Amino acid sequence: MKKTSNLLVLCVCLFLTNSCSHKEDKFKNNLYYANDYETAHGWYDDPRIIRCIAHSGKFACKIDKDHLFSTTFVSKINEISAQGLKKVAIKAWIKVENPKAWAKVVLEVRDTKDSIVFWNGGKTDEFTIRTGEWFPVSFNYDLPPNLNPEGVIKIYLLNQAEEGLLTDDLEIQFEEKN
Repeated sequence: MKKTSNLLVLCVCLFLTNSCSHKEDKFKNNLYYANDYETAHGWYDDPRIIRCIAHSGKFACKIDKDHLFSTTFVSKINEISAQGLKKVAIKAWIKVENPKAWAKVVLEVRDTKDSIVFWNGGKTDEFTIRTGEWFPVSFNYDLPPNLNPEGVIKIYLLNQAEEGLLTDDLEIQFEEKN
């Protein structure tokens, strides 16, 4: 009996160690970015970051008719990868209080003259929506092959309805060119 309980404790410890290290490993990846909105509170004043029952933690980003855009990930391509980029995977959690609410999860690329050279927006209303509950959305985008390394990538949510929604736990995974 004692051997069984010791084995069980060992298995639980190994599972917990593996789970914690797996989460840390994501952030060691230079092509992975995430925002859970917890660290934004107190660092800058943004009316879109609100205290609520978030997907994780206490804060989420609210977009509505007065705040059409979520917070935005912004980076030069060559600051993400010296090799260039070919794909982007974006995941987020969404919560709507009205079934008519929806947004686009946008990937935008601008050249050095600030002109849009690529734009694509996946629709959150294409996923199973349960009003009042958090649900995941994910989109994969192929980037054009000849983007200027000095170009700027922007990723954000764009409100598409009179009704608003919340977003939390945004994750971005870039894939480099070979």
